[in-house]
Amino acid sequence: MKSLNSVGSPALIPLDSGKLRAVLNEEEGFHQIGPEDVCADMFVLSVTVAFATKLEQLISSSTKLSSEGSEFFFYYTLLGNDVTSEPFQNLLSPNFEPERASVRIRSNERVLRLFLGQQPCLQ
Repeated sequence: MKSLNSVGSPALIPLDSGKLRAVLNEEEGFHQIGPEDVCADMFVLSVTVAFATKLEQLISSSTKLSSEGSEFFFYYTLLGNDVTSEPFQNLLSPNFEPERASVRIRSNERVLRLFLGQQPCLQ
């Protein structure tokens, strides 16, 4: 596996950055980003939800924060895959185990940086 900080310059290939997309290869368990013939390095993209604060600001003031049986969870999409965390009950003092979601990506450093740079929701 290569990291995004690996040394060396990937082959320069002409790309239309507006057409870069992650294509799931279900059989081999990775997302392909860029042309297969030059984008053959493997990467792992991981997202970890470890803690949260001020979650009460996300709901309306008329909602009871201490309603019995209320469950809350985190939901996000990672390269088109829906990810839902385990539920927790308390927004004021959320207590949950850290959760990690990972996807394997086949690409090269240059193309992957270009792809990630054009994702408006990433910070």
